[in-house]
Amino acid sequence: MVGEIKRYFRDKLWSIRVPRRLREVNYTLMRCVDDLSQRLGRSPTFNELAEETGVPFEVAIEALEAGRAYTPASLDAETTEEGGGDRAVPLGEMIGGEDTTIERLEDRATLEWALENLPSRHKEIVRLRFFDRLSQAEIARRFGISQMHVSRLQREALGQLRGLIAGRSAEDPA
Repeated sequence: MVGEIKRYFRDKLWSIRVPRRLREVNYTLMRCVDDLSQRLGRSPTFNELAEETGVPFEVAIEALEAGRAYTPASLDAETTEEGGGDRAVPLGEMIGGEDTTIERLEDRATLEWALENLPSRHKEIVRLRFFDRLSQAEIARRFGISQMHVSRLQREALGQLRGLIAGRSAEDPA
């Protein structure tokens, strides 16, 4: 009965799904750590653990790494802030902050789509002006046209982008 209870806790308390083979190897290695620590008077190396248990070195490393999923960290456990701060804060306050880049993903995908649908000259003007950060005068020299003409082409390109994006938004009201 006690064995069944121990086996239940050994198999069910993992915070993520770890293959049974790795759980069993981890259990064997953890028992071996205690034995070898007493015999050697220090913590055993990975090689010593693998040799003592007859488990291949790579499997031993994988099992020990998987064993870290056995006892999840409490969100209330205090830790120090990143960046060298000495203030202890609950781990839960440091995990899961708002990711502002996710909010911009859809906008970026829409912009990339719209850019692909511009005429090549307009696309090149927008790329040079806004992505490569060239001035209108630099773009004009590159194309062999006046800065005023670059300004007109840029205005046309931005107008076309607005129209493409507005049209796409109207087609797909989320």
